[in-house]
Amino acid sequence: MMKRDEPHGVPPAEEDGSRAIAPSAAPSEQEHGVWAAEPSRADDPGRWNPASHQPYSGYTPMQRLWMSRGDALDFARMIGRNLRHARPVYRRYRELCRQREQPQRVGAHRIGLGISPTADSLERCAGAVEELGVRSLLIRVPSWNPEPVLSLAPRLATLQRHGYRFVFSLLQDRRAALAPATWGPFVHEAVSRLAALEPTFQLGQAINRKKWGLWHPDEYLRLMDATAAARDAFPHCKWIGPPVIDFEYHWTLYYLFAARPFDFDGVASQLYVDRRGSPDSRQFRHFDLWRKILLLRAMIAASPHPPAPIYLTEFNWSLVGSGAHSPTGPAVQIDEERQARYLVIYYLTALASADVAGIWWWQLFANGYGLCEEEAPWRRRPSFAALRTLVARAAGGTVARAPRRHDGVRGFVLGGDNVTTMVLYATSGSIRVPIGRQADSAFDLVGGALELSGGPITLSEAPIYLVFPHTSPHEAQAACGFEATVRST
Repeated sequence: MMKRDEPHGVPPAEEDGSRAIAPSAAPSEQEHGVWAAEPSRADDPGRWNPASHQPYSGYTPMQRLWMSRGDALDFARMIGRNLRHARPVYRRYRELCRQREQPQRVGAHRIGLGISPTADSLERCAGAVEELGVRSLLIRVPSWNPEPVLSLAPRLATLQRHGYRFVFSLLQDRRAALAPATWGPFVHEAVSRLAALEPTFQLGQAINRKKWGLWHPDEYLRLMDATAAARDAFPHCKWIGPPVIDFEYHWTLYYLFAARPFDFDGVASQLYVDRRGSPDSRQFRHFDLWRKILLLRAMIAASPHPPAPIYLTEFNWSLVGSGAHSPTGPAVQIDEERQARYLVIYYLTALASADVAGIWWWQLFANGYGLCEEEAPWRRRPSFAALRTLVARAAGGTVARAPRRHDGVRGFVLGGDNVTTMVLYATSGSIRVPIGRQADSAFDLVGGALELSGGPITLSEAPIYLVFPHTSPHEAQAACGFEATVRST
């Protein structure tokens, strides 16, 4: 079905033609005739890129040829299976497109954030998260070095007592794929030490990217099989998967319809849209972020497995000029102001979608794409203030999309306790919009107060908040020129 036009996360060093460090093979892996992609060994710096927080994909041409030797047959089998399920998915998608949208409740834990805490940085992370108002945190647990995260469990328990919830993403490598028997003990150890936090576990990371260690579709099913015992031993924990990165739903469809060792409590998707720019931009002339989520809902509904909510466990936009710290190439990078705009639009679009249990920005501290820079004084970017403002305005209320207008004005309706807030922006350029009823107050993208003159307002591509106290959502929409009830499309 859908495939991104280029892999996510190619280091700039590879894009400019310089030679990346090639991974060496461990003896046991050479005996199997494959090259490792596991980033654990300290003597091989080519395996893990600490600047961009991901594995390098720096293989020689011969290694890539060897890795891809079975891809054509695997891909043909996958497409063959998926074609059998295309009709019910399409039928369900059309039904969802015709449905009237309903306001969605923004619970305290639907707006999430990824963090990478260490013993030294946990307090700094906790302080920044408290300032943001976010109450759901995603933390990666690498199978090749889990102890730095697992040792934080007692301190994370303190955060749990203050209302925080956790998603732990269990990261695989090539060793786990080659020897699933080593994966099971890691999972059991991680779950046994973190289970008291009553967390959700994401099984795997970017399973459709070879640099993360899985080369063939069925290797993920073998990891699931090795996980089953830990899942049964801790039934109060939730499990989500399969974490397919980007809009490559042919992978997701394969796992949703396949026989598997157990059912997921939620469907994880690392749904990046950064290569399209704005979340409103369309891929294949049809699929903006809203429709991509709608299609995923249709796939879940059409599958033979029980219904499950959606967890959007990773998205961000890389920043221009961030060099080796960027997980993407220069063509995808944007400035800090646009990053803040897109963050708000993405969160609101996903929050307004039914069946989306949570959305997590990756991540808090990262030089190439985070809300803050990694080094002291840990400068907060505009996206930090944008998320803080969004949480303050949306959490605890409801959110719905405003009906689409033909003049390029987009909006969302935030319902609260006897107050309605309209979030308005222009899809491009600036637009003068008459307001039929005076708003009580207005705020810009990062929470700064805006002056209201009582006349038309000028909208730009940066969303603003118009606050209407003692006003129903219908009245607030009408005041801003939105008349019709919105449908899913």
